[in-house]
Amino acid sequence: MAELTTNSTTTYVLLSTDPSLKVDANVTIDTSSSTSNDIDGYSGATWSVLNYGALTANSTNVNTWAIYLDGSATDSVDNYGQISAAGGVDLLLGGSVTNEAGATIAAKAAYQNGSYSSSISGVHVAGGAGTVKNSGTITSAGGYGVGLDNGGSVTNYKGGSITGAEDGVFFYASAGHLDNAGQVTATVDDGVGFFAGGTLLNEATGVISAQSTTGFGPAAVYFANIAGTLTNYGSMIGTNYGAYFDASETGCVVDNYAGALLQGGVDGVYSGVGTVLNAGTITGGSSSSSYSVDFVTASASNLLIVDPGAVFNGAAYGNGGTLELATGGAGTIGNIGGSGSFQAFTTLQVDAGATWTLGGSANTIANLNDNGALAVTGSLSVTAAASLNAAVSISSGATLSLSGTAALSAKVVGAGSVAITGGTTSINPSAVVSVASLSVTGASTTLAIGTGIGFGHTFSAGGGATINLLGGPLTLAGANSFSGATLTGTGTLVDAGASSVSGLTIGGTTTFWNIGTLTQSGGTVTVGDASGNAAILLNGVAGTYDIADDSGIAQGTSSASLIANYGLFEKTGGTGTSKVAAGINSVGTVMAATGTIAFSGTANSFSGTIGGAGAVSFTGGWSRIAGGTTVGVASLTATGASTTLSIAGDLSYAGNFSDASGATLSISSGATLSLSGTAALSAKVVGAGSVAITGGTTSINPSAVVSV
Repeated sequence: MAELTTNSTTTYVLLSTDPSLKVDANVTIDTSSSTSNDIDGYSGATWSVLNYGALTANSTNVNTWAIYLDGSATDSVDNYGQISAAGGVDLLLGGSVTNEAGATIAAKAAYQNGSYSSSISGVHVAGGAGTVKNSGTITSAGGYGVGLDNGGSVTNYKGGSITGAEDGVFFYASAGHLDNAGQVTATVDDGVGFFAGGTLLNEATGVISAQSTTGFGPAAVYFANIAGTLTNYGSMIGTNYGAYFDASETGCVVDNYAGALLQGGVDGVYSGVGTVLNAGTITGGSSSSSYSVDFVTASASNLLIVDPGAVFNGAAYGNGGTLELATGGAGTIGNIGGSGSFQAFTTLQVDAGATWTLGGSANTIANLNDNGALAVTGSLSVTAAASLNAAVSISSGATLSLSGTAALSAKVVGAGSVAITGGTTSINPSAVVSVASLSVTGASTTLAIGTGIGFGHTFSAGGGATINLLGGPLTLAGANSFSGATLTGTGTLVDAGASSVSGLTIGGTTTFWNIGTLTQSGGTVTVGDASGNAAILLNGVAGTYDIADDSGIAQGTSSASLIANYGLFEKTGGTGTSKVAAGINSVGTVMAATGTIAFSGTANSFSGTIGGAGAVSFTGGWSRIAGGTTVGVASLTATGASTTLSIAGDLSYAGNFSDASGATLSISSGATLSLSGTAALSAKVVGAGSVAITGGTTSINPSAVVSV
């Protein structure tokens, strides 16, 4: 190794035969009065310079360097001393530069308005990959602090400082890697620039800043042309952008870890298609067009992963991507959708094992995929698809609205509400639904029940909604209402609460089983639908079915659809007629407290009690009153050419009885109809039984035919 020990020289050193040069600490090389480099190493060898001295060259002439090596791709400089020139160190074919603690490399040439930035760098490596390790100070007044034209790696250790005007660190034609634990600063443009992709690791002690209001960014880091990866544990602040990726790029990656800061005066992160993970703080500007995270290219592949400890100063803009809520503790988030804190995201995903609280009164998302624990304390509207695979709790006053395709496969609980307003929502066998209110509304809305499920709170179905009963029974024990809804499928709905109905079609082969109190008013209940399948309205032993006005019960296309009454079937309101067109089999009580109940089903059978201060009329079909039936209703009538009233056993009746012209009153063999009130016989009275007039007044009108 050649060694310079002369105290001072103004003559440049030309490396020739010996490939290694050591400059001692007491040596000064100063060529500043000329345009020569301090040390030149031309082609033909691999050069190695170890400097402990002071190297000074012309500070204004572009392309004047303290050290200039053009030997091979493994040329190297190790600096313990002081280097100062227009440009610091230039390696023309690649190589490595190490700047030790306490050492300085200073490029003094002034900023050339973006020109000659490489030529006045603190360290410049061209022609091949470069490796720069810095524990000292590297500066450039007008160019790059470190510029690697063909990529490579830069390691800036804790305590190290790299400052550039154009960029602090710059990678151009090939991918680069920066590991920063010190300080990287740009006074004009970007803190770090990658023009061919690469990776940046900013350690917890690392600070990267772009301080100017001029330049392309300025951004703390700028990835141009090809996407790269940013991993930040420290502080990164740009006048306009914390991190900037071109809009055309895909595969952009930002990992901002706990305790880290990523900040820009316009956007914290400006990105093409990519992934941003935030566990620290990301800060954008204060204007309406500024964002903490801004995905500027629309894509479903955009992904923002939010750690429970994350802070976003400014809205995040997803541009069609996914907002993912990660594990790591209990997190709180809100104002998703619209002009809120998290805008234009298509999917909200809660990771397995994650615990999150969602606040805000206007959260809207197209798709929800919940695999963790989600607590809704405000409102959440899911408009396209929801997959609830883990627990969802809904606070008092809060609402989860589903209007697309939804699958509930876990616990959905709380004092709030679930509103199904469109699409199809399926409740799967693994689900438990226990909220204060569950509603199903809308002509295009279906609630599909694939399992036996009990619901003890307020349930409502209306507006043309469909309840598809596919599995075990749906048991409702709260205050329930049905207003224009349809049951379909093969299962059973058990109504054990205090319910109201103002319009309901019991379709498919379903059974509506009432064991509570069901009040009908304001609309028709239809037993059966247009499919031709037989459905059943079953009023259980403990059930009360109350018609509170003059509305009635219709029948679908199948005459096998029927009403089975084992409890109390009554009309308590309305002075007109409630028409019951579905056939009824009543072994319980039929009570007409007011107005008229008119039965016109194909086949009707009564064997319990028929009573009340109103009237019961048979206006079509065949109706049978079995022996032992108690008939105390104020008025009993059979009317219509297609009407047959069959008395199948002894019957004593003291009220007003009439059979109108065209009807048939049939008395079975061995049966006696005893009339002791006011009766008018105007139709056929036939059969092998008897009519006994035991009181009151009975009139046999001219149209009557009595043959008993």
